[in-house]
Amino acid sequence: MLDSALAAGRAVGACACGLTLGVGFAVLSRIGVAFVRPGTPYLGLAVVSSLTFVRLLVYAAMLAVCSAVAPGALAPFGISLVVAFLASTVVEGLREIRSVSSGIIA
Repeated sequence: MLDSALAAGRAVGACACGLTLGVGFAVLSRIGVAFVRPGTPYLGLAVVSSLTFVRLLVYAAMLAVCSAVAPGALAPFGISLVVAFLASTVVEGLREIRSVSSGIIA
């Protein structure tokens, strides 16, 4: 009973840590999106793309650290981290799509 309670506590902690990291990087991503401006769209795209790539590298490193330090918590941590990464990327993309005028054709 105590072992299952400890395992559940570790899983909840791992999920909370993964989601916190995901939300934190989403906030940093919003800062990067601020560089997307009508006069310099390619600079903004480069900044957003670079930040997304750096987030992906940091997430991979965090998964490797979790795998080495707490292998039992890897699944909940990894799932929450991936969900937070995908959700923040989708939200960021939708926000940019909505901000573009519908009359502009690339």
